[in-house]
Amino acid sequence: SRASWIRSPHDGVHTVFRFWDPRITTHLPRIIGNGEWSNLIGSWGLSAWLCLGEDNALQCFAGANAKPEQPATAWQIDANRWLAMKQIGWAHRVCQLAPKWHESLIDVGFDRAHAIISRATRHGMRDEADLLRFAHAALTLHSDFDTHPLVVNFLTGFRERGCPMGEFSRTARQWDEQTQ
Repeated sequence: SRASWIRSPHDGVHTVFRFWDPRITTHLPRIIGNGEWSNLIGSWGLSAWLCLGEDNALQCFAGANAKPEQPATAWQIDANRWLAMKQIGWAHRVCQLAPKWHESLIDVGFDRAHAIISRATRHGMRDEADLLRFAHAALTLHSDFDTHPLVVNFLTGFRERGCPMGEFSRTARQWDEQTQ
């Protein structure tokens, strides 16, 4: 349980990190690197970590031969890794909400949702309302809606204004009302 604490790179606040959750665990080697993940598993005194992946296939992560740490310390995560883990959560949220947006979206897979969320964060979005509105548009309007000249112009100005939280969501809602 002591190993489940993580420190935010933005404000230094400790929070519980559910690394054992298979929705996160399967992505950790990509985010923190295979070597660091293996060392962490080994530092807990484990030779391997088994879990079901998102596709319900058994995954095995080997632990490095290391002495268990005493005491376990909070994980230090840089801003890029923090964003990568946030993207996982947002992608899972899209998978959960997509069937409610339209019946044809019942099988939106994690990879598709993650690709959309990654694209939104490359545009500078960090607010959940903005990210979900972006995903909604990408799934219900057109997968490349952000290449439309109106959207490109907005996104350019959005980044120039420092990506104000909620602005994309509010503006996209106005676009929806104008096109109805």
